[in-house]
Order: sequence, then structure tokens, then C-alpha cells
Amino acid sequence: MRWEVILKYPFIVLTGFLITFLLTPAVRRLGRAVGMMDQPDARRVHQVPIPRSGGLAVFLGFHAACAMIFLPPWIPFVGELTALWWWQFLVLSSGIVALGIADDLSSLRPAIKLIGQILVALLAYAWDMRVGKVLGLELPLALDVVATVLWFLAIINAFNLIDGLDGLATGLAIIAALGLAGASAFRHTPGDTLVLLGLIGACAAFLRYNFHPASIFLGDGGSMFLGFTLAAVALSTHAKSPAATAIAVPLLAMGVPILDTALAVWRRTARRLLYRAEGAGTADAGQIFQADRDHVHHRLLRSGLSQPATATTLYGGAIALVAVALLAATFRSHAVGIYILAFVAGSYVMVRHLATVELWDSGRAIASGLSRPPNRVFGILLVPALDVAILSLALAIAVSLSGDQSVPANLREHWFDQIPLWVGLPFTCLVLARTYQRVWRYARVSEFVGLALALLAGILLAAGLAVLMGQFAPPMELYDLKVEMVPDMTVLMLRRAVNGLGQEILIYACLATLMVAGLRALPRTVQDALDWRRHRERGPRRSRTILLWGAGEAATLYLLEQSHRRFDAADNTQILALLDDDATLHGLYVHGLRVAGGLDRAAEILDRERVDAILVTQDLPLGAFRALEELATRHAVPLQRWRTVVEPARPPAP
Repeated sequence: MRWEVILKYPFIVLTGFLITFLLTPAVRRLGRAVGMMDQPDARRVHQVPIPRSGGLAVFLGFHAACAMIFLPPWIPFVGELTALWWWQFLVLSSGIVALGIADDLSSLRPAIKLIGQILVALLAYAWDMRVGKVLGLELPLALDVVATVLWFLAIINAFNLIDGLDGLATGLAIIAALGLAGASAFRHTPGDTLVLLGLIGACAAFLRYNFHPASIFLGDGGSMFLGFTLAAVALSTHAKSPAATAIAVPLLAMGVPILDTALAVWRRTARRLLYRAEGAGTADAGQIFQADRDHVHHRLLRSGLSQPATATTLYGGAIALVAVALLAATFRSHAVGIYILAFVAGSYVMVRHLATVELWDSGRAIASGLSRPPNRVFGILLVPALDVAILSLALAIAVSLSGDQSVPANLREHWFDQIPLWVGLPFTCLVLARTYQRVWRYARVSEFVGLALALLAGILLAAGLAVLMGQFAPPMELYDLKVEMVPDMTVLMLRRAVNGLGQEILIYACLATLMVAGLRALPRTVQDALDWRRHRERGPRRSRTILLWGAGEAATLYLLEQSHRRFDAADNTQILALLDDDATLHGLYVHGLRVAGGLDRAAEILDRERVDAILVTQDLPLGAFRALEELATRHAVPLQRWRTVVEPARPPAP
């Protein structure tokens, strides 16, 4: 084995490391001289101005390493990345760095930055840095262009958004590059591995100055350069493979920045809808590009972690994702199972610890605005279209689970041929049942029952027509049998066809009913969930805390009224307990609240908690009323009655 086969790897790492390490102090002085300083404010975590010109040092160190890769005649050299690729990438990355430096110097408008990123991505596409194929399927030209541009925009801005903490973006770039380098090594393309090692060396040197307490930042030029480099390398290498790991490895390797960006887009979109629905906020409120302090690293800092602990925690998460990617790349026969387990674990972590803010804002947006659209276009166009899509999806699932076809193409044809009948008739019955003339947020149970009956009627009509049209005729194999065997086999085949039809109808009816009704119940369900959490969340004391007495119909009306109030209303009421003297109700739930007990339980709560009032929602016998009144008097708590009344109309308060 020639010496250069082994020594070229540490040589490239050291080249990127030494050039960046030596240039960073000079670049730091340059940043101070030209005024490229990151000023502290309410959103940032540092307290003093710090130069943000460090991306230039990483850029120069990386390309110095690339020069040592592609200019000397390394033999052997195997990889997708060639000297031509490097020259093209040098031009593209120079454009990205120049765009970022311009933003660091003069704070470009978000739209200008976005246009610049799109232009660079289009030029990268023209130079064959493109998605091309997904799972072995060639993408049409227009879709390929869109997918490529979106890929570059997503990764560039993912690293740009995550760069809000000392050493975070730089460390995550090192981990992502290690993951991509490992996957390249598994594919036996050491030339691609060398390029990633050059990036790792440059980032490792810069991390010496960038980790807490940082003396220099990457700036937009550096963070955008890191994202663009990883996105370009991933497209130029992994996208060429038809395997599922070709998509999964880059996504998991850059999983933490991608997750943070996805949460930011989700959060800001939900807030924009919420502001629009509630008519609140300024003209700039809820903008997608508006910065906030709800990124993943901000939440970890608020939980009590220090800056180094927060950075290392996110490093650990990134390493775990890279390990999953490399494990799946190694054991390709078990890749799907590994991805499913990782997805379940990641979903739990995201929902339990990371996405609580997004879930809360999304729920408020749904409950406050989406269920009451500002015009009827939503109900006339969008909801029927969603119903057709839901019915088509339910039919596809039913066909897949109950059909005998084993070839996916046959399943698709079978499903597509049945859409006019099995989707058209149930949809027609929904129209005839005046489904689209109802406000489902305020619907009664009987209206949901009517919805289910309309769907079932349409499905049964479709089944009857299917039988009359001969869709379940005996198979052609019958015609090859002897005459005396045909009657018995005909009965058998018809019985199998009817059984298959019954199974498909049952699955389709259940799925269609649950999904269509679930779409209409979603706003009410979300609002109830938010109200449940609002009554139980820990934190500052509510403006009014009460004991609610009576678990009958009137209590349900009162709780329903409370759930329709705005979540940030000034008269927000917290219900400490729902009580009733009917012992058969104790321990059961009424409108989401557990009936805690009777008079004895009320006395225990009054002894332990500060209560503003006891609110009675039902007519009590004289003896029960006297006992409750005596209890309220003894604890100096007002005893109040809630009821629906008719009174003269008064003008609203100004």
C-alpha cells in the first residue's frame, strides 16, 4: 500500500485546520475594522459586541483543503466529486459567502436574501448539482428544479437559523460532515470523504474561537456557507443512489438544524394564522421571517442549561441521528425497521419536549380562526375537496387491505377505477344531507349521526351498483374447468367475491366515517384539549378560582361557555373542582372534568385552597342548599348561582 493512500486523510484535515486556525485572528480584526459586529439585543444571548466575520476564515480554510485534494495527483482517487465540481462549487460558494457578508454589513431584507439564494441554487442546478432521482425514480424537469431549489434553501436557512449560540452551528456542521463522510466511506468513494474531511478540519479550527465564550461568530456568510456546502455535497454524491438511505442519510445527518427550521416555520405560520383570525397584533406581527426566541437552543437555555451544556446536548442529538443513518446504511436489509424505530423515538421527543409551543399555537389558531373562516369560500370549496381526498384515501386503504392484487400497479388501477362509484355516491349523499350548510363547531351529536348515516347510505348504494354492474364476476379461470365442475366452483368463487366485497365495504365505511367526521370534530376537539390544559397548567394564579357545584346539564352549558372564551381573556376562570351531592357521579367525568365528590370534599378543598367563589349550576333542595350556604359562610366564600337568563339588551361596553 502506498504511503499517500493513508496519509492523504490526515493531510487534508490538517490543511483545513491550520489555514482556518491561522486566518481566524486576522479575520476577527478585519471584522472589527469594517464594523461587522453582532450587537447584543433582546433576542441574542451574548452581552457584548462580537465580530461576525468568521465565515470568511472557514471558507478560505475549506477551499485550501480542496486545493490540496484536487490539484496534486492523488492515486488512486475514486469519488463523485471532481476538480470540475470544485471549480464550479468555488464560484457558487463565493456567491453565497458574498451574499452573507453583505447581509452582515448592511442587514439585507429577507426577500433580497431569498432571491440571492434562489439564484445560486438555480446555477447549482445548471451545473448538475440536482436531486435528479428519488428512490430510483427520475423526476420531471420542472419538479427536479423545484426540489433542488427547495433543498438548497432548506439546508442553507437551517444552519442560518440554528446559528444563535456559541459553537452550535459549527459543531453541528462537523457532526453532519462526519455522517456524510461515513456514508461515503461505506460506498467506497474516498475522494468524496476527503472533501468532507477538509470541511471538518476547517470547522474544528474555527470552533476553538467560536465555542463559549466565543470571540468571533460565523455570521450569515459563514452559516449560509456551511449549509450550502453540506447541501451541495449531499446532492452531488448521495442523490445519485436509488436506495432509501440516499435520502435518509443527509436528512438525518443535518437533522437538528432541519428540525429547528421546521419547528420555526410551523410556529410562525400558526402565529400568523392566529393573529389574522383574532385580528390582533401589528402589521408585522406573525411574519414568517420575523425572528423569535423559541428556537430549540433558546428553549434549552430557558430550561436552566448553560450555553456549553445546551450546545453539547444538541451535539448529542445530532450524533444520535448520524448513528441511526450510518446504522441503516450499514444494514440496508433492516433499514426500514431502523428508520421506523428512530421515527417513533424522535416523534416522542419532539412532541414531548420540543414541539409544545408549536402545538399550543397551532391549537389556538385552529380553535380561534380556522373553524370560523372569514368568508364562505372555505366551506364551499376547500371542505368538499378535503372530503373527496379523505374518501379517496380511505378507499385506497380499503383496497390495499382487502384486495387480492399483489402488484402495486394493479392496486392503483383497481383503486382509480372505483373512485367515481365509491367516492362519487357517498359525496353526493353528503351534499344531499346538507353537510356543507352546517357549522360543525357547534354541531349536536345527532348531526354527526346524520353525517355517518349519509355516508353509509352512499357506500351501500355504491355496493349495490357494483354488484349490478358485475364488478365481482367469477374469474376467467372458471372457463378452463370441466363442465360438471363449473357449478360448484362458480358458487365458491362468487362466495369469495362477496366476502371480499364485504370486507372492503366494512373497512371503507369505518375509515370514511371516522375520517370525515374527525375533520369536522377537529376544531371542537382542539378547543376542548386547550381548555383542559388551560384549567390544569401550573403557573401564576388565575384571576378567579371557583368550586363548581352541580354536574348536570346546566354545568355542561357553563363549561361549554367557558371553553368558548378567549384563552388570554382577563376574566379567565380556573375551576378547582367539580362537585355534586349525587354519589353515583363521584369519580366520573362530566364535560372533561372529574366529579371530585360532595360536601365533604368541598370542605377539604376550602381548608386547603384559596377559593374566590362557589358557583352553583343546579336547583338544590332546601336542606342541601342550607348545608352548602353554611359551609360557604364558615369559610367566608361567596355562594353564587349561574343560570341562563333573558334580559333587556344593552349596548356593549366601550
